[in-house]
Amino acid sequence: MLLWEAYTAQDVPPSDDRDRTRIEAAIGGRLPDAYWALVVAHQGNIPEESEGDPPPIGVLLLANAPDSVEKDERSYCIEWCWEAMRDRYPAGLLPFSDDTGGNVWAFDFRRDPERPAVVFIDHEIEGEDGITPVAPDFAAYWALVTAVA
Repeated sequence: MLLWEAYTAQDVPPSDDRDRTRIEAAIGGRLPDAYWALVVAHQGNIPEESEGDPPPIGVLLLANAPDSVEKDERSYCIEWCWEAMRDRYPAGLLPFSDDTGGNVWAFDFRRDPERPAVVFIDHEIEGEDGITPVAPDFAAYWALVTAVA
């Protein structure tokens, strides 16, 4: 079982359907329901460290609008991260988790806006070369995460 601990400093307001609608409208695709349930329960948190391999997930980015959280926490908002990477990577990628080293896991809406794949983006390598496929969809990705947790 994956246990979570707080990573961001402030108590953030819970995300709701308005946040989901705003993000989906911006990206032009649908966020997976299982992912959204995870955001509602654990945004701003990171899995607790355990012995063995760490799960392939970091800080679960905040779905709140950047202007709704304190300035120090804005860099952990999905939309802030998305804006920061948009000029370096192809359109259709939406970060959802940060490894705390500048890299992110992201949804890849380019193939299917209703069922995005999951990719890892290395912030030191621009463009397509910095994108590594991880799973064909969120369900397969989450199975990987929980298998090593």
